[in-house]
Amino acid sequence: MAVNSGRLSRGTRSKACAYVCFILVIGAVIYIFHGTQSQLEDVKKTANICSQQQESLSAQLQVIFEYKLRLEKSLQKEKAEHRQTKDKLLAQLEEEKQSKQKENLEFTNKLNSLQEKYDLLQNEHKSLNDEFTELKNKQTENNEAQKDLKKQAEELKNQLEVIKTEKDQLIEKLKTENKELMSDKQKLVAENEQLSKNFLTNDENVFYKTKNTELETKLKELSTQLQTCTIAAKDKEIKFEENAAVEVQENQPMFNENQPGDSKFSNKLSKQSNSSTTPFINPQAIDHDSNHDNNNNVVSSAKPLADPLMQAVIPNMDDNAAENAEEKEQDKVIPNIPEEDPKNEVKNSGSDVLAPPPLNN
Repeated sequence: MAVNSGRLSRGTRSKACAYVCFILVIGAVIYIFHGTQSQLEDVKKTANICSQQQESLSAQLQVIFEYKLRLEKSLQKEKAEHRQTKDKLLAQLEEEKQSKQKENLEFTNKLNSLQEKYDLLQNEHKSLNDEFTELKNKQTENNEAQKDLKKQAEELKNQLEVIKTEKDQLIEKLKTENKELMSDKQKLVAENEQLSKNFLTNDENVFYKTKNTELETKLKELSTQLQTCTIAAKDKEIKFEENAAVEVQENQPMFNENQPGDSKFSNKLSKQSNSSTTPFINPQAIDHDSNHDNNNNVVSSAKPLADPLMQAVIPNMDDNAAENAEEKEQDKVIPNIPEEDPKNEVKNSGSDVLAPPPLNN
């Protein structure tokens, strides 16, 4: 029984394997058949497309053949027309050749005359080029001369500015010295008045008188120095301006033709010389202020002149007036000291008074 059951199990297995193989073979056949049918359908479609294309190509060939026949006929007609036009053109060429030969003769004659004119113009052009080079050289020389003149004018301007600054500094120094001397003078006048009230001795009076005279002489020297400095500065300015104007006028005709706008430079220099705004010291104002300060004990600075041109005239006109004013100043600065009176008592006013220096016996 065991043997039979083993055989049966083996037979069933072999049958199952045979069935499975048979089913797989049938599936493969069906798949191949289906693929062949699909390929046949594709081939039929391509055959239909090819037949349609063949029909269209045959129709196109017929059209092209008819078009070719038409082109051949048109070519024959055009060849005949070209022959006719060629004959006409040859005849026209001969006529034009004859006319051109005549025109060439005329043009050669004209060209010879133009060549002669060209030679003349070339000679004129060469001469004009030579003149142009000469004018260029002259222009460069004029430009260099103009640059030199401009440099000289700038140097003169700088020198004028330096002189003006030096003049202003000198005037300021003299003003400060004048103010200091005026203040010393006022102090000495006040001391003199107080000492006259306090019955000074003869030796002290002599000391203060000498000091007063020294200060007056210093004031006179400073006023004269002021006048000389202002006059010298003015003379230097006038000389520099005259030299600059003369140099500009001498070199001006060299470049007036090429650059007429440079003549304005000399006019500017003359305008700057006439329109200088530097203040000038009025010596009359110094004398007037000194007289006024002796009465009121007030320090005042030197007054500038209203018109700078009057400075050269006023000192010569008012010499006598200045001498009279100086005599009056001496009378006011050195008053008559009364004699000593033992009955009078010295009264202290409470103001700070400078004590006289000790006298050497």
